[in-house]
Amino acid sequence: MTPSHRPSSPALASVLLAVLLAGAAQAAEIVGGREAEPHSRPYMASLQVIGNHFCGGTLIHPRFVLTAAHCLQNLPLALVDVVLGAHNLREEEPSQQKLSAVRQFTNSYDPEQKLNDVLILELNRPANLNAQVAVAQLPEQGQLLTQGTQCLAMGWGRLGTSEPTAHVLQELNVTVVTILCRPHNVCTFVPRRKAGICFGDSGGPLICNGVLQAVDSFLIKACANRQYPDFFARVALYVDWIQSVLRGTGDGEPLLTIRDRWAPGGSEVSVVATVELNGSATINANVRVAQLPRQDQGVGNGVRCLAMGWGQLGTNRPIPRVLQQLNVTVVTAQCRRTNVCTLVPRRRAGICFGDSGGPLVCNGLVHGIDSFIVGRCGSGLYPDAFAPVAQGKKEQLRRASGRRAESVWYHDGTVTERMMCAESSHRRDSCKGDSGGPLVCGGIAVGIVTSGSRVCGNPKKPGIYTRVASYAAWIDGVMAAAEAA
Repeated sequence: MTPSHRPSSPALASVLLAVLLAGAAQAAEIVGGREAEPHSRPYMASLQVIGNHFCGGTLIHPRFVLTAAHCLQNLPLALVDVVLGAHNLREEEPSQQKLSAVRQFTNSYDPEQKLNDVLILELNRPANLNAQVAVAQLPEQGQLLTQGTQCLAMGWGRLGTSEPTAHVLQELNVTVVTILCRPHNVCTFVPRRKAGICFGDSGGPLICNGVLQAVDSFLIKACANRQYPDFFARVALYVDWIQSVLRGTGDGEPLLTIRDRWAPGGSEVSVVATVELNGSATINANVRVAQLPRQDQGVGNGVRCLAMGWGQLGTNRPIPRVLQQLNVTVVTAQCRRTNVCTLVPRRRAGICFGDSGGPLVCNGLVHGIDSFIVGRCGSGLYPDAFAPVAQGKKEQLRRASGRRAESVWYHDGTVTERMMCAESSHRRDSCKGDSGGPLVCGGIAVGIVTSGSRVCGNPKKPGIYTRVASYAAWIDGVMAAAEAA
């Protein structure tokens, strides 16, 4: 920063920063940096949608990644993959591990003031830690960084405001500065040359003396601006919160999680849940049962359908008082095998917040359940996604231990007839490392440990077991084949 742009007092600096924030841009990759030594930053994560990198992150636990909260604004979590152990994103390196994001935790993120720009992603399984994939070290709660501290920024974003994104990991030596900075941020500058973070890789780490001190958040005006520092969210302010999330005591734990997942055989499946009512509905002219298609009755590209709901009339618009409906067209481009996708040709229209769970009716049959959107409502750029339904593919939420279905917690799916629940009245339960072990009743192995609460022994959340009796015929067949071999 040149002397002519240096504020004359801290008070003036605060006023100037408040004005500049109105024009701040979310950050960040490296301008004027260098290629990192391959796999020398094993904690570095790439957040991707359909194989395309959009943000950085840092592995802070085998099952958790820290990134920037603004990275996932208006982005369905079901679309997000996390790639670890990468150096060249254009190559399928043997070291790479691709995992899915199943939950997110934020801490009072304020997008207008760009405060608390931190977010924790929970992965669908623990990462395999090795020389190329490792956990970063967190700072102490409240730890301060002094003026002049040398740090390292890194990422795969743009190499300049109008330059392409990097395909190999870049890194840059930066210096901590306190002028024009806020208590919630760590600010950095590159003395004597034009270099810094840029568009395309927010969420990446700032490493100082081997410790994760900050998360790439935003910049002011252009990339590598010599007048203003780059801004990172100060991790030391959130260490206690981070640890509470890692211990399973943080806010935001859902009572029910149902999402797409990979089946053991490698085929992708989609889960649709039905909830049992506390009584029978009265069927009349105003209340009727929907008709479901057979499993062989799919909908192809170009089929006209009807979407409906009481959701918002736009991203920032109110909820209507009366039911809305919209003619949509099925599209297969940019769509996953586990979804039915729709667009409205030649105009901006589509489903919005509050429509989730509503039906997609094609030729009088309910072919889909409103699932998620990408970006803004009715953008016209990306299709809306519906979870497909068909007779024989429903998984019902079952009552467990006499509780109401809506008060029972299921992890990454539902309790089906091939599962069973068990609990102890003494806060004892199966825990991590017990998966695959037996549930024995009367000397007979009736169940196999499958899943349960993130907090072991939680009296409100029973353990879930695979029901062995449901697979007795298959087990007998495998044993008979082994004996005959």
